[in-house]
Amino acid sequence: MAKRWTSAGAVWKKSVLAGEVGWCPNECSRMVEKHMDTTWVSNVLAWIKQPIPYLLSFSFVLGLLIFGPGWIARDLGVNQVVSQYRWALGIGFIITFIAIMAALLSLTGRYITDYVSNRLWLRRKAKRMHDLTPQERQILKSFLENNTRSCTLNN
Repeated sequence: MAKRWTSAGAVWKKSVLAGEVGWCPNECSRMVEKHMDTTWVSNVLAWIKQPIPYLLSFSFVLGLLIFGPGWIARDLGVNQVVSQYRWALGIGFIITFIAIMAALLSLTGRYITDYVSNRLWLRRKAKRMHDLTPQERQILKSFLENNTRSCTLNN
């Protein structure tokens, strides 16, 4: 059984049975990179998946600070920050705007696919109603005439 410790950029392995101690820098760097990559990616994805109103308000404020009249930033007291970090605000605006567009396109696509699938389902059901045998038509006619949801079929 081996125990592992991460320390100073290396993984120290201690074998309980053999009493050997060794280090493996490649394994440590892979573990650290993997942990950092997944943490960073998961944080970005969690932020992008925010509801549309949050992204919309953030994008609106960034847009006002970047493209709006100068008196807005001056009255808010962030004129110096806006002039110094305009590039970062611009990147934030672009990212939030793209996230909003992606969410809206996804929502629109979902509605379109639901609409199309419902239309296809209705067409298949209507076609199936036209292809009924005379016996099936007689049974359905009894449902409609008696205004019932169930009936007993006796031969």
